[in-house]
Amino acid sequence: MVRLYSTTDRRTFCSGTLLDQQWVLTAAHCVPYRSDHIVLYFGDHDTHSRSSHEFTRDIAEIIKYPRYRRRLLINDIALIRLRQPLREFTDYVRPICLLPSGFSRHLLARASIGRVTGWGNQVAGGAPSTVLREVNVPVVPRAQCQVPAPKPNLFCAGAPNKDSCEGDGGGPFAVKYRGRWYQLGIVIGGTSEQCAAPGEYSYYTSIAPYRDWLQSCNVTIAAPQFLQDLYGGNSDTNVELTFVRASGNVTIAEGSPLDLECIPNRDDASVEWYVDNVRVNSASRMDPGVQIDATGLIFRFAEVRQDYERTYTCVARVSEVDGDQVISARMYLTVTEAPGQLELLHVF
Repeated sequence: MVRLYSTTDRRTFCSGTLLDQQWVLTAAHCVPYRSDHIVLYFGDHDTHSRSSHEFTRDIAEIIKYPRYRRRLLINDIALIRLRQPLREFTDYVRPICLLPSGFSRHLLARASIGRVTGWGNQVAGGAPSTVLREVNVPVVPRAQCQVPAPKPNLFCAGAPNKDSCEGDGGGPFAVKYRGRWYQLGIVIGGTSEQCAAPGEYSYYTSIAPYRDWLQSCNVTIAAPQFLQDLYGGNSDTNVELTFVRASGNVTIAEGSPLDLECIPNRDDASVEWYVDNVRVNSASRMDPGVQIDATGLIFRFAEVRQDYERTYTCVARVSEVDGDQVISARMYLTVTEAPGQLELLHVF
C-alpha cells in the first residue's frame, strides 16, 4: 500500500498501490493537488509512528486517464511516476499483480469476495484511521447497486457494516488466488454519503479495461505466466474473439446446483443466451432458482430438474469496422435421477 499525504492540508487523503519500481496506481480524483504538494509513504502502517522499513518518495509526474470525468465517475484511474524509482522490494513494499482481462471478468462474474485496505474514515463524517485497516466485501450485481448503464467500467461491492469509506479512495479491491494477491479494482466512491449502510455500496473502477492504457505508459504489469497464457494479456480490439471459458455438454444429478459459463476473452463483447433456439436474458420470466446473472455471463440453476434437459447456447459478439465477430458455444444438459437412499431391510 502507498499512502498519499497532502502537505497543503497536512492530512492523509487517499491511497494507491505499487505496480513496479516507478509507477503507483490510484484514482484520478485522488490527485487534484500539484505533484509537489503530495508525499508518498511506502511501508507505512501507523501514521502516528515511524518504523525502520518506512520511507517516502516525491512525485515526478501524474497521468490521469485522458477521458476522466469526475462528476460522472467515468474513467477514474490515474498513474503516479516516482521521482526516484525503487531499487529493491522488501517484505513491506512489493508490487501488486494485475489479472488478465478475461480472468478478471470471470472473478467479477462469480461475485468474488475481495479485500479493501486503506486509512479512510471508520464511519461517515468521522476521523481518518491512524492505522491501515482492511475489510472483506463481496461484489454486488450491477442492478442491485444501481450502476448506471453508460458506466461499464465500474463495479460495486459492500455489505451491511462492511464497506470502504471517505479517505479510502485510490486504494485496492484485491482478491487472493493460489496464494497471491491480485488487484481487480480501485476505490472511487459510494452510492450515498453513508458508509456500510444497509442497501448502500461503494463504486470501484474495474482495472481490466485499462490494461492497454497502462502498458502504453510503459507500466510493467506483473502476472504469472500461466494466467497470461490461459487468459491472454489484454482486451485489444484487434484480438480474435474466443471463449476464455465455456461450459460443454453437462450430465448432472437432479437437484444439484449448476452454473453454465460463457466468458469471452474481450471486454467489449456482448453475450446472448438461447434455450432451444429461443433467446432469453436476465429480464425473462424463468422458474424460481433459474437466472442469468447480472453480467450476462452465467446461466445459473439453484437446483437442476429433469425438465431442464435442453440445449443452451451462448453467442458472443463484437462489432468492428470491417464487420462483426461472432462465436457461439452449445451446451446440452442431461439430468440423471438423484441418488436415492438405500432402503433399510429388516431381517425376521
